[in-house]
Amino acid sequence: MNKNLLIFIMLFLAAILSARFFNLDFNPGITALFIALFLVSLVISRERNKIFFILLCLLFFTLGIYRYSTEIIRKQNDISYLASEKPKEVILKGLVIEDPEGYETGRIRFTLRAAKMFTDDDEVRVTGKVFIKVLSYDKRVQIGDILVLGGKIQLPEKGRPDSTFDWRKYLEARGIFTCMASRDHDIFSIIGRSKSIPMNIKRCLFSLRQKAKRVLGRYMYGEEGAILESVVLGSREGLSNEVKKTFSRTGTMHILAVSGLHIGIVGLMFMWVLKIVRCPKRIMYYIAIAFICMFAVLTGGRASSLRAAIMGSLVLLALSRGQKIDTVGTLVLSAFLITFPDPSQIFQIGFILSFMAVLSIIYITPLVEHALNIKLSRLNGNVIGRVTLFFTKSISVSTSVWIGIFPLILLYFNLITPYVVIVNLIAVPALFLMVFLVILLLFVGWASFMRPVASLLTALLNFIISTFLQIIRNFERLPFSYIEISARNSIIVYAYYFVLILVLICYNKKTSKVA
Repeated sequence: MNKNLLIFIMLFLAAILSARFFNLDFNPGITALFIALFLVSLVISRERNKIFFILLCLLFFTLGIYRYSTEIIRKQNDISYLASEKPKEVILKGLVIEDPEGYETGRIRFTLRAAKMFTDDDEVRVTGKVFIKVLSYDKRVQIGDILVLGGKIQLPEKGRPDSTFDWRKYLEARGIFTCMASRDHDIFSIIGRSKSIPMNIKRCLFSLRQKAKRVLGRYMYGEEGAILESVVLGSREGLSNEVKKTFSRTGTMHILAVSGLHIGIVGLMFMWVLKIVRCPKRIMYYIAIAFICMFAVLTGGRASSLRAAIMGSLVLLALSRGQKIDTVGTLVLSAFLITFPDPSQIFQIGFILSFMAVLSIIYITPLVEHALNIKLSRLNGNVIGRVTLFFTKSISVSTSVWIGIFPLILLYFNLITPYVVIVNLIAVPALFLMVFLVILLLFVGWASFMRPVASLLTALLNFIISTFLQIIRNFERLPFSYIEISARNSIIVYAYYFVLILVLICYNKKTSKVA
């Protein structure tokens, strides 16, 4: 990637962070006018490279503040200004903008973009997102539906002093400042549907996701079925608290969240299929790009899966054109493509962990391999050499990721998992087998005449998942398998990363001198 473009995107991201932490509440109209003036200035100053570069830097910084102002900062008629700590009975009209979840538990949850609010005395035009919880087993809603529903609105609950999780801050990071609880007897009516193309695409993918859930539900039950739904479809509704704690305490929670690892496995599988049918190379890359992007949206469109889909798409696009792959450049560009439409993503822990994990692989892995004295070039091409290569690379990558995200895990989840590197040597191959077999099950599960094959795949999946669960539960029972820390200190985290950056700088200087 061009270095200047890299600087511009970094300034855009820095502007979003600055707007959040320094309360840079710019009026969107003034900011838009400011951007327009910059564009005019750019056209005039193209012949002067330095001025052109400086103006572009200012433009991207202003653009970041503008996107934050328009998407996250509350407008004057935001519905949250009409809510309070005390529940208030109202009727809302708005658009469902996220895939609803919780049908199985009777607690349907989704986000509504409010348009109107009705009370006993008045009708008010409003804006803003509302987190909706509907207590019902019968009501059904899809992304893109225009709803009229009744219930009680209030401000999100604040975090308790003894709790590590603040519900209000979590929602505010997503640009949501109001909650609403609706019960079975409240008004609930679907009065229309959004006609926008992006919303209709999401609606089709949501429908496909529901059909895939039904196919899985036909063959997989209990813990195994719930784990597969989480691994492949990004739905954690059926997971028990016990299973979640086991994965969390063993450092394998990333298995349950559709991330880059999942996208990579699915992408490789699809590429293998296209190679088998002798698809032309360039066309194969383009089809694979479309497939992994659809899969990322299908599984809920989380930051980790979107980042992986965008990075994978950029890498495949470069390969199709015979260009050199710029890993850091594609990572930064993917951050821009995720945060431009939704700046709130940059404040979410999933986004932070996902990008920090990739940065750790890029910059810390060489240092770990040097420290462990791993000479990958010495490993020959026979079976033993390949197996050794796999385990040495897995150890170095897992260790690097752990070093990079360890303080964040401690800060956000108050947990230390000493055996995480060893457990992930088992978790990653198990995940590959699970994803491979469940994708096959989804394909053959549609047809009734393929039931014998589906039954065989089901038996294999049940065996793999139950064995994997038993293994990580055994790790969970080991002494010091997890350490819970109650105190949190962000200053220690900043100091940790400051020291880590210094170590990486010194290592790079040393290696550059040797080279």
